[in-house]
Amino acid sequence: MNTPAWFQRAREIAARAGKPSPFYAKRASKTFELRLYDAIGLDPWTGGGIDPTSVVKALDENRDASDLVVRISSPGGSVFDGLTIYNAIRSFKGTKTVHVDGIAASIASVIALAGDRVVTNDGAMWMVHDPWGGLFAMGSADQIEDEARKTVSALRKVRENLVDIYTRQTGKPVATVSGWMTAETWMTADEALANGLTDEIVKDEAPQNVAPVRVDSAARQSIAAMAMAAAATTTLNVGALVLDCDYRHPAVLARELATIDMLSGGRLEVGLGAGWKASDYEKSGIVMDAPSVRVSRMIEHATVLKGLFAEGEFSYAGDHYTITDLDGTPAPARPGGPPFLIGGGAPRLLRFAGSIADIVGVNPSVHSGAIDADAAQDALPERIDRKIDWVKQGAGARFADIELNAWIAVGHVTDDAQGFAAAVAPVYGADPDVVLDSPMTLVGTLEEIEQRLRDRRARWGYSYTVVPAEMARAMAPVVAALAGT
Repeated sequence: MNTPAWFQRAREIAARAGKPSPFYAKRASKTFELRLYDAIGLDPWTGGGIDPTSVVKALDENRDASDLVVRISSPGGSVFDGLTIYNAIRSFKGTKTVHVDGIAASIASVIALAGDRVVTNDGAMWMVHDPWGGLFAMGSADQIEDEARKTVSALRKVRENLVDIYTRQTGKPVATVSGWMTAETWMTADEALANGLTDEIVKDEAPQNVAPVRVDSAARQSIAAMAMAAAATTTLNVGALVLDCDYRHPAVLARELATIDMLSGGRLEVGLGAGWKASDYEKSGIVMDAPSVRVSRMIEHATVLKGLFAEGEFSYAGDHYTITDLDGTPAPARPGGPPFLIGGGAPRLLRFAGSIADIVGVNPSVHSGAIDADAAQDALPERIDRKIDWVKQGAGARFADIELNAWIAVGHVTDDAQGFAAAVAPVYGADPDVVLDSPMTLVGTLEEIEQRLRDRRARWGYSYTVVPAEMARAMAPVVAALAGT
């Protein structure tokens, strides 16, 4: 059997990470370190590879450690051996930090996601792709055909499992992750950070007397990031898409937002949401209430913010917040406060957004706490028609003054839009042409993308589109073409 070219490439990258033993475990005080510098799973021909039983045994023998450090440079290998290692690391009780030293490819990229914190060295690579399998069968044509069906069915189930792991970690839609896997996607450290696979990048080569640059999730915290963006610019609006109301008390948030609006000269947009991502709640130790409760709290949250942005003392008594004679100082730059962007996908939330927001994000509903097939199907055109009607019901006569926002969940600049759409269409449960028409999908050449945006503005009124970070630079010609139109 020939070794796949990608596997050879990945193994070469892994080898450059260093010459130490491919697998070792060491203990220093309360810190236990594992190194996985080889293919995952034992190779019966060479005797190489990482034996999952060795990893499990080492973890079991050091279960009293408070910190676990896992260093990875691996081209991948056996899916099931990799999942064994992934689950063993996940079940470790202490704090788990994973370092990608050279490469995390194939199933090794899944193992890397077992950490509480994932760190990627500058220059290291990630790769995700569809699981591979083969068939060796002897017998009648019917028997061989039956074995082939079983193999295909098993590979599809394995794929679904891996998609679930990637989506839970990254928060990316199922369709986006499926696209990565189908296309066999290689990512630099910066791309892995933008796509949510890693939390931090370590720049190894820093100027003398300057600490290594670390870009992590804390550095991208929304309030600090908005303040920095406002300070570094003079004309651009700044905002967060969106602030989860469950994480911030409105009385505190009002002061922070008003300060940014004042210092920026009135360039702030306030994005609010009811919260949807189950993994964020779980990792933060915050109870994720039922959607109806979260929406009620968000409605009260927005009401309190509006009240505190107005002049004078403000009082409010609701089910979730009580404010008594609070003066919302400092005053924002604009009378009445900055414009509100409220995003959602359910009827009650969109009607409320229509009644109060300046910008309404018309999005799919995410009932499961993760972007899955149900959410993807809720982004299809006929669903969006209904959602726009809900906004109109809440807005009444003010609908003409509202800006409609579309969040692009699946974006890709390509000469083969049909091929890309065909790869993700099964997730949507729709034809590729229908997928391409969804306002949550933006795929094609720059010319095709420009026309799709024009068509969506004509059909639904969308004039505010948020693209994934990895598309931002490529979209510059489209922005220039549409500016002022």
